[in-house]
Amino acid sequence: MQRWWERDPDRLQWELERFRQVGLKPQHEPDGDAMVVKVRVRAAGRWEDIQIIFPAFYPDAMPRAYLRDRLLPRHHEPGGNLCLFPDPEGGDWSPAWSAADTLIPRLRKLLSDLQDGGEAVADSEVPWAEPVTAFYYYNAPAFILTDPLWEETLPTKRGNIWMQPLSSGAWISRKATTASGRPLVPEDHPALASLAGGAEPDDLICLPWYAIDDPLPPPGLATNLADVVPLQRLRALFRRVKSNPRAAFFTFLEEGPARGQQRRAWVLTQIHSEASSTYRVVTLSQGQELSRASRQIRLPGLESLAHKHVAIIGAGSLGSPVAIELAKAGIGLLTIIDDDHYDVGNAVRHVLPVTAAGVLKADGVAAAAREYNPYVRAKGITSRLGASCRDADDVVAAVGEADLLIDTTGSTDVARTAAALRRSVGGLLIAGLSYGVHGGELLLQRREGPCFDCFKLHQEDGAIPRPPAAAPATPLTPVACRMPAFPGPGFSATHLAALVTRTAIQELSGGEPEQLEENWSVYDLHTDKKHTGKAEVHEACHRHG
Repeated sequence: MQRWWERDPDRLQWELERFRQVGLKPQHEPDGDAMVVKVRVRAAGRWEDIQIIFPAFYPDAMPRAYLRDRLLPRHHEPGGNLCLFPDPEGGDWSPAWSAADTLIPRLRKLLSDLQDGGEAVADSEVPWAEPVTAFYYYNAPAFILTDPLWEETLPTKRGNIWMQPLSSGAWISRKATTASGRPLVPEDHPALASLAGGAEPDDLICLPWYAIDDPLPPPGLATNLADVVPLQRLRALFRRVKSNPRAAFFTFLEEGPARGQQRRAWVLTQIHSEASSTYRVVTLSQGQELSRASRQIRLPGLESLAHKHVAIIGAGSLGSPVAIELAKAGIGLLTIIDDDHYDVGNAVRHVLPVTAAGVLKADGVAAAAREYNPYVRAKGITSRLGASCRDADDVVAAVGEADLLIDTTGSTDVARTAAALRRSVGGLLIAGLSYGVHGGELLLQRREGPCFDCFKLHQEDGAIPRPPAAAPATPLTPVACRMPAFPGPGFSATHLAALVTRTAIQELSGGEPEQLEENWSVYDLHTDKKHTGKAEVHEACHRHG
């Protein structure tokens, strides 16, 4: 394949001429599929040697500036790349621009402001945090630490952490203490039971941790830690652990999550002792925060969901993704009601994998919800609402007590039973997929207003349309499934699940997002057409006399 300057030699000459027009003397040479342009830039009373790398897919891909001779305190990755963007907000590159016109002015201003320091730097920076750990090269699986290990202030400078391996290859902390044995993580931490389950003490690996005053400098690997970490701590580590290399956690403060703020960082190192005062990092693992705070910062406006209870009837093609999305959004309590076992043929539309064959769907989906959000209290109940036998007390209690009940079964007898149980409290969302998953519908029963039978009567009258369905075909009843299966793609079911979830959150939050006026919606999932409206009580409905 021709390199970009061979395909378009005029573009290269145009770029070189733009450098000359801004007072620079460019030199250029190929480096594999990239073209390197070297210039000397004078700023803040000194000359800097700059390399502009025009990548293989230039001009579609943005060129980058490299300053290799010194490490700037900000905007400078360990490999030399300067974090320069075409505009102060970090905007996208346009193929119509030249590097000389976009990167060089930003570079000159950055170098000049770094000389002045203080407010001059802050005013010219891209408004993003620059955590030092983002510039490390990690060459080992990540590890997960729970709160309160991420708090800015720790009660001591060192201690121990017990780690458990996960099936993914990552690690999760099960216990953490100070050097004196004081617990730092409560034994009943909700996230640990959800993710890691029970663990025998022999399955855990105990590693020391140290709090240091300054971050490990990039690139981290091959750094002589004796230049950063007090030497006595490294010697103490090698006395405590009789192996080479030794593993240890280091924690320190860095910038984040927003510019000008501070957060705690953790890294897991394997350290090789080469001499009495030379300790080099040979592997580095990234610490990832598992805490309510780290989740909530990504969910602005949804804080109130942590105090809400949602019960879902049906853990199938529609109910299972609704459960997962509600868990991700931060619902506090999730009850999932279903009486069926999982059939692997439904992996075309279900959140559970093929490896979950035969599990009770209520329990399987509840476990999956906890894996996505270890702070949700998700439980499964194996039962069928509206069955001929007396419904279990825990099912009736969950249906009546939940802040919102969602029926995703598509069964009219379940919907009518749910409507009867929720008549006095409202808060019932009935959702269903049409045959072939061509369409879907959402019906909202509130305390005052139409019930499920009212909606059905309005559909018979034509006031509310029916969702489009595929051409009739005989449903297939798998051996391990009590209800008939039907054809249809998972992406359509997922689309309706997202609409159900948004409607549920609007109904629960009471203002953020804004609560819906409408109480019914009908969707064509193939064309994305939507019909919506507000129905009133139907005069012929037997429930309203």
